[in-house]
Amino acid sequence: MMDDTCLFVRPTLAAMAILALTAGCGSVPSTSGSTADSASASAEVVEYTPTGKTCRTIRPTGSRIPVRVCKTSAEWEREEAEAQEAIKRVQRDQSISAGEDGD
Repeated sequence: MMDDTCLFVRPTLAAMAILALTAGCGSVPSTSGSTADSASASAEVVEYTPTGKTCRTIRPTGSRIPVRVCKTSAEWEREEAEAQEAIKRVQRDQSISAGEDGD
């Protein structure tokens, strides 16, 4: 014969287990910085080395493992300019193809 406590405890434990397993599903990762930051980084830590390079700890999209990348200021600026150019090229291509669809 089942105890009245068992009738309450089992469903409660099952509900708690489901909540614990799904607790992280609705969370939104926080990001620092603006949308102009590199698309591959969700957060970064900047460090300056004695050799004149700037090191950033970047967590690539889709990964929980951060990667430390060290480059000179010129290399970081060139990478940012290339990223901005790629964005402009995609937007330009989309607007051109949207114009062709209207014909």
